[in-house]
Amino acid sequence: MKKTTFLTLSLLCIVALFSAFSVHSNSAADPEVTFETFLEQFPAQKLPYALDEKSLQARLDQAAAESQGKRKKNRETPKRLDWHYFKFLRDINNELAFSRMPLQVEPIARFTVGDHYAVLYSTSRSFRSNFATFHLSVLDKKGEQISSNQIGQIMPELLISSTISSELKAEITRWEIEWEENYEEKGLRGNAVKALSYVDTKSIDLLKATPKEPLNLKRELAPPVLLEDPIQPEAIKSK
Repeated sequence: MKKTTFLTLSLLCIVALFSAFSVHSNSAADPEVTFETFLEQFPAQKLPYALDEKSLQARLDQAAAESQGKRKKNRETPKRLDWHYFKFLRDINNELAFSRMPLQVEPIARFTVGDHYAVLYSTSRSFRSNFATFHLSVLDKKGEQISSNQIGQIMPELLISSTISSELKAEITRWEIEWEENYEEKGLRGNAVKALSYVDTKSIDLLKATPKEPLNLKRELAPPVLLEDPIQPEAIKSK
């Protein structure tokens, strides 16, 4: 009888401990998601702010070095935005709908302008985060997204840099990348950026509202802000 009682009590204790651990694990994996905690994911910065071509090229140089096993020691792993916070970024949900590849979202900066917040982040669909697209989304004080624009990009053939003014206007510049060796044949390994050639500059109003409806496939793949006159690889080869 005593043995049975002891076993029963022991089993109850184990079940209680397991339940407590499960509740703790679930609460830790599912943090409280508020607009305030969303903003806290982005380091506060001041305007004007620049994504300059030199810093973007440095990421390409780093990718080329890492392709040869020259990874920097003690390099910090980029912070990723948890998927719980995607609900505040409508464009991220749209982007997720067009591919099953994992989407990496890195929070970069937060700005406060009057009654608006602006958050800057990068997205990448590969584990090589050096290739990325940079977005700036403007939200109101309640967390409703007003606008979202692509303001930068790092791709093998093209860099897009930008400068953001204190009035949330952006000057966006495109640069053609010239590699030491043909990128399509050589790739990153053993290659290096030889020079950047200026293409053009455009001005956009980052406060201009974007549609609330999800973008269709054609517009998602060719956003009007950056790609209305895209540089095609064939055009680059023919120069």
